[in-house]
Parts: sequence; C-alpha cells; structure tokens
Amino acid sequence: MVQNGKLSAVLVVIAVSCFVLVANGFTLQTSESSPAGAIIEDESFLQSPRYETNDELQDLLARLQKDNPTLVKVHSIGSSLENRPLLVVEIRPNIDRPRPLLMPMFKYVANMHGDETIGRELLIYLAQYLVNNYAQDPEIGALVNSTAIFLMPSMNPDGFHRSKEGSCESPPNYMGRYNAAGVDLNRDFPDRFDNDRVRHMRRNRQQPETAAVMSWILSNPFVLSANLHGGAVVASYPYDNSIYHHECCEDSPTPDNHFFKYASLVYAQNHPVMKNGNDCNETFQNGITNGANWYELNGGMQDFNYVFSNCFEITLELSCCKYPKASELPKEWHKNKRSLIEYMKLTHVGVRGLVTDSNGYPIQDADVIVDGIKQNIRTTKRGEYWRLLVPGNYKLRVEAVGFYPSQEVPITIAAEQPLRVNFSLKSYDNDESDGKVRNRRPTLRRRPQTRLTKTTTIPTTIQPPPQTPYVREWAPYWYQTGTRAAQPQPYYPQYHFYDRPLYYQQPQPQAQSQQPFYYLQNYHNYYPQQRIYRRLEDNRRPDN
Repeated sequence: MVQNGKLSAVLVVIAVSCFVLVANGFTLQTSESSPAGAIIEDESFLQSPRYETNDELQDLLARLQKDNPTLVKVHSIGSSLENRPLLVVEIRPNIDRPRPLLMPMFKYVANMHGDETIGRELLIYLAQYLVNNYAQDPEIGALVNSTAIFLMPSMNPDGFHRSKEGSCESPPNYMGRYNAAGVDLNRDFPDRFDNDRVRHMRRNRQQPETAAVMSWILSNPFVLSANLHGGAVVASYPYDNSIYHHECCEDSPTPDNHFFKYASLVYAQNHPVMKNGNDCNETFQNGITNGANWYELNGGMQDFNYVFSNCFEITLELSCCKYPKASELPKEWHKNKRSLIEYMKLTHVGVRGLVTDSNGYPIQDADVIVDGIKQNIRTTKRGEYWRLLVPGNYKLRVEAVGFYPSQEVPITIAAEQPLRVNFSLKSYDNDESDGKVRNRRPTLRRRPQTRLTKTTTIPTTIQPPPQTPYVREWAPYWYQTGTRAAQPQPYYPQYHFYDRPLYYQQPQPQAQSQQPFYYLQNYHNYYPQQRIYRRLEDNRRPDN
C-alpha cells in the first residue's frame, strides 16, 4: 500500500512537471531512439508568436550565434536594393573550423516573394529548434552532426517591409511580392532557354538580391535545397518551363525526375494537409506537381540550381494565405516541422566519395556519370562529390580531362544508407608529383599558330602579362590563337581557357583604322556570372 502511494505521488509530480513544460512551450515527443522512449522538445519560441521586423530578425540571429558560438554562424551574402542585409544562418558542429570532408551542404531559402511570409517564420523557428534540441534529441543531433545546414529566412527583405500582415493575396500592383525595384525575383535568374538578347537583358537589369544568391549558389557545393513560398499547398519540382512553352498541364521532366518526385513526396506525405492534395481549391495528386505542368515560368531559382550547379532544389508552397495572422504561426510550424526535418535527411540519400589522382591529390571538376541519367555532377576543389539517387541499382563512372576514365562501377543504393565510392584516376602523362589540385579541363586541341597580317602602331610598350607563368603551368590545356602585329612586334601569345570545348573561329585581320585590343583570358578565375553564361552556352550546343 505504501509503495502504491509513493508511485501515485511520483506520477502526479511527473504529470505536473509535464504540464508546466508544455505551458512554457515544450513538447513531449515519443522516440524510439531515446532510452526513455520520450523526449521533451524545446519549442519555447512558439510562446508569443509574432512576425519579426528585418531589424529584429538581425538581432535574433545575432543572439543565436552569441549563445551558441560553436554551432551557429550568421553570414551576410549581400544586400538588397535598399541596403538590407541578406542573412544566412549556418548550423553545424565546430562552426569555427572548415567544413569536414564529405559533409554535404543543405539550404532552405524563404521569402523571395516578400508577402509570402510563412516560410520566413518557419526558418526562424527551425534555426531555434535545431539549436535548442541539438543536445537532447538524438535525431536532431545526428542530423546536425552530419550536415552543414544553411537557412536563409528572407531573400527579399525590402518586399517584406512593404507587406501587410493579414493580406492573403498580393495587391494589384504586387507591392510586397516584388523587390524595391518592382522585379519578381523568381523570374530574374538565368534560364536554360535564354537567347543572346534575353541573356543580355538579364545581365543589365539583374537585381542585387538575385546576383547575391547566384554567387552564393555557385560558390558553394550545395547538394539539396528547397525554396519556401505561399499561396498554395503543394511541393513543386523542376522543370518550371518546357521547350514547347505551353501555359500549363504538361510535364517537363528533368533527367533526375525520379529523384525529384521522390523528394517532393517525402515532404508532402509528412505534411497532414499537403498529402491530401486538395487544399486552396486546387487538386494535386499526392500533393506534388511538376512545375511546368502547374504553370510555366522562366527565370526561376529552382531550375537555375539544377541547370547551373550541382544542387537539386524543389519549391514548397505552404499556405493558402500568403501573409496570415501571427496567431496562425504555431499551427503552421506543427504542420511543417516533420516535413522540414525529413526533407533535410534526403541530403544523405545516394552515393558520395572522393576523386583523386594516383598520388591521392584531389581532382576538381571531374564528371561523375550515372549510366542512363543525362545529368552529371562535378567534383569540388577537394575532390568531393555527392550524387543524389533514389534506391535502386546503378552504374557509376568518373571522367576528367588529362586522366584515363575510371571503370564503370555497379552500385546499389539503399534507403537512408549513404554509399561511399572513391575513385582514383591515372593521368595521361603520369606527371602527378607536384602536389597541385587537379583542375578538370576539357579536351582542348592545340591549334596552329595564326599571325595577323596587318601591322598597326601601338603607341605604348606592352609589358608581358603577369599571368603568363601561371598559364604555362597548364601547357597541356591551352592553344595559341595569334600574336601581336605591331611595331616593334613583341611576341605575346593569347591564351584562351574554356570550361568546355568551344567551336573554333579563325581570327580575322584587324582593319588598318582599328586599334588592336588584346587581353589574356583565364577562365579558371572567371566571375560567377561569366561561368553561368558559359555553361548555358554549353547546354545549348548540339553535342551536349
């Protein structure tokens, strides 16, 4: 009897404690990975739901970094048109040290339409949730320990500043949706179908927010991503447009269509509303859709990630109302929390590894090729690669300029079990003793020397370009297209480097009245935008 009384008292104390914790924003969650079978989740950030202003967001993230200096780092990747910082939160262990080899990079981007605010607050909540529960939830700890997570709450802070809480639709002039210049940022990215005229227009009018995000994407080896929107409830995957430019209702699949559908289903099926596919007076089978099938758009961020980088991205529409009242935020968090976490785990699906030469030095920009999928992944400067694949059997090989191709390797991908396959390539010339990072270059043919026949006077003495010694290190990969025709006539060859082979055009003699202009081009160090448009030209070539 006494023992039963003590047990009852203990149970009462536990019940009261749980009630107090829940009242203060904590959640009781059952977990098979926990020895006790239950975890007290810290969701204290839900206590007083509100939308933070841009300044308040900056202060909140700064406090998060200050309180967790080894786990959180806040970056500014640029500024908006009205000079508001574009903030990104990085979360991973040992944040003050370089990213561990083969740790994949994941990103969420929200609020690129300033009046679509659910995603903005969800990423603010997610950052706090990951940090608060890192030490006490084994699932969160394992995810953070194995993944470099980047969260960008607002890509369009100027548009958010102009938006009004409670507005479920954009106003007729789209104030808030667009940035301060009245540009839709999700139509502002380079597109695979851009012709020369459109490409030139994009360069001239490109918004600072777009340019900053493009540079961020191209400067980092992101593996998986999603951008968060509002106005519907569906997971949309690329492509967003098609070669036929139909208004809607026809799929435009990527070579990785199986993975994109798989990833979209992971998010949708963990969302209690999205999985039904019938919210907001629209119907989507299983809560997912191909972007072009829903409606076509050009210049979107989702397609840009896939076409111009190694990153796979989908678009998540999270609410019928674009800017709901703040009181709805806790409900939206609970709808999306499990989906957000499960989607991040997909960063580890597929195969990963290192590509090195026979001396163990990394080979950069090697092509990782999956038989039957016409989209290659390229290695990082450290020789890393991550190839996202749905469970199944595949054949994998690697090719790099200056090296013999690898043998084809049969692999089997299992769900939630990342496979590691390393490749060691043998150089054509066996000259691998200098310890250099092997930069992947295409097979460039050496061209015969071509001299200009006209002689033109150059009033100043031209000094040899300082890049020449560096260029000569890459002698196997350059060809000479001409020399100066001037009096006196110093011999300065012009070297041309390209990310892939370009069609060769014989130089034409300069007209007598023209002042010749020559410069040394080194595309190892070209700017991100130059890289974008050069890769676009590659994709348009008939042999690709």
